[in-house]
Amino acid sequence: LVYPATIILVIHCITEILKALSDVIECSGEEEMAQPLYRLWSVAFVIARNAIAALTVVTFFKLRGKTPDEISQLRFVACTVVLLILLAMQLYLGWKFVQTVLSWRHQAKEVALAQKKADNFWQQRKEQNKEAKKARAEKRLSRQPRETRKTRLL
Repeated sequence: LVYPATIILVIHCITEILKALSDVIECSGEEEMAQPLYRLWSVAFVIARNAIAALTVVTFFKLRGKTPDEISQLRFVACTVVLLILLAMQLYLGWKFVQTVLSWRHQAKEVALAQKKADNFWQQRKEQNKEAKKARAEKRLSRQPRETRKTRLL
């Protein structure tokens, strides 16, 4: 059981190193460089969760195939409990990851919608300003002939 545990730890650490590296790059102000690492991390995370779950199931069945001379009943039960906990944790982490990705997608849609509304607001504001300037200019032009008439009469 030492070898599967080591393999599981290495798989988990590799994905966490990718996440930490992308976080550090993003915090340094290089968001453009961090985005591909986040995508790589998300793919690696899903693959790692599935690999660890598969390795857990394979390890369980290898334990189950051992004879009572090779492994005691108490050790088998203890290993089974640990493997079930590990499998449950991987399923939970995978489920939380999917929920996180869905919330990111929802937030991205909200940000895009807010940006679109803001762009529309400023576009409408520009058009209103142009119309107001045009109306003021027409008003000035319509006043100029009257003023010139008054001055001619005097």
